[in-house]
Amino acid sequence: MVGGANIGKGTGATQDFVFQIEGPLKSGRLLIFINGAEPSFDGECPVVLTVNRPSIPEPVHLGIQPLPQEPLGSAESKTGVTVIAGWDPTTALTTTKAPLLFIRGE
Repeated sequence: MVGGANIGKGTGATQDFVFQIEGPLKSGRLLIFINGAEPSFDGECPVVLTVNRPSIPEPVHLGIQPLPQEPLGSAESKTGVTVIAGWDPTTALTTTKAPLLFIRGE
């Protein structure tokens, strides 16, 4: 079961959010909620961010909720971790594709 978030560096342009978990966790996911009206979400979100941009008239509220899940793949698949990274929010208004980096550790 996933617990609450401890905030490391909680101010400035770069912030750290560390999620505490109970017991061994083999697989997990992050749900990201978006609400344009208020910082209220359908799930329990230990991390809530408000994003203000000059290109939008009102702030957008983001909620992040960690959840445990069954490991993906079959019993015959190799063990390991896959991390997908590369979303750059500063390019959200451009028409170029965001490059994604897949990192696989076994």
